[in-house]
Amino acid sequence: MSDTDSAFKTLKWESWKMIHQLASAILIWTLIAAMVLPIIVTPIYISVFRSNRERDRTTPVYPITYYFYKMVYAFYLTIIFLFLLYRYEFLPTEFYSKCLAAVPVLFAVHLVHVHHILISCLAIQRFLLYFFQNSEKFVSFGLKTTTKIIYLIHFVCFIPFPAAFLINKFILNDIYDMREFSMLLSMTYIKCLNWIIISSALLYIPIHISIYRLRHLQSIEKQKPHKYILYQTIILFCFKIVESLSLSRVILDNREDQLFAPTVADIFVTPSLVQVPYLFCNRRNVQAMRKRLSLKYVWSKIRNRNNRVGGINNSNNQDTISYIQSRNV
Repeated sequence: MSDTDSAFKTLKWESWKMIHQLASAILIWTLIAAMVLPIIVTPIYISVFRSNRERDRTTPVYPITYYFYKMVYAFYLTIIFLFLLYRYEFLPTEFYSKCLAAVPVLFAVHLVHVHHILISCLAIQRFLLYFFQNSEKFVSFGLKTTTKIIYLIHFVCFIPFPAAFLINKFILNDIYDMREFSMLLSMTYIKCLNWIIISSALLYIPIHISIYRLRHLQSIEKQKPHKYILYQTIILFCFKIVESLSLSRVILDNREDQLFAPTVADIFVTPSLVQVPYLFCNRRNVQAMRKRLSLKYVWSKIRNRNNRVGGINNSNNQDTISYIQSRNV
């Protein structure tokens, strides 16, 4: 019996080790892709979104897509600012440099949390609209209301930052170790956020089971979840599972890595998580992406730009010649 238990434990440990190694490899390659993809994807995403803007204004999901579009800009401006801050020392002392660097980092973390909460809320909204159609007047909103809800989510996600500081500073400073409590509070918050993401993503399962059973009805097409939001939710769900599995052994060794590693991973992955599903959510965007990836399209843009510059120069030359001739007369 003991030999059987020992063999079972060994098999269990080897299986868990293999899963951990596989998840770690997937996470590493995902982070590498998230750092390389924006070089190609971001210009295409911006171009496709701008070309679709007028058409997308009539869709119910436009306030969300437009917010994600602005969020991508905010992410990359934050990353550029951090790069410049570390590349060039703007402030005379290290203390002020760290304080200045903390602001964009916290802002990026805040955007990540807002994105996660928003994706989760959209999954809950879709679940209620599909199975409880009478709730449409309560959970279906227009542009202005959706914008207000996004601002409210920003406010709610911002509260933990000053709350943790005030609690540490004025309440638990003499009772409990400030650093230890901050780590514990942050870890609890991130775990709750991950569970919200995973739980809300699972709500799409009964929706798609029902859609599959009723696929013969024409009216069911209108009730399908928007592919852009659905793809983001699925990818985010898979990423969180892989992230949890790959970092599980690190968590046992170092508590700070439990907070730092997932946060950095989320900051790098979230912009790509917004852009890539948008380019693949429908056939029109895929065709637009393929068109912009072709050398013919790139060459036409370069040639048109040169023609415009040449046209401006020729126009300026003609104006100069006309001015000289008028002066001579």
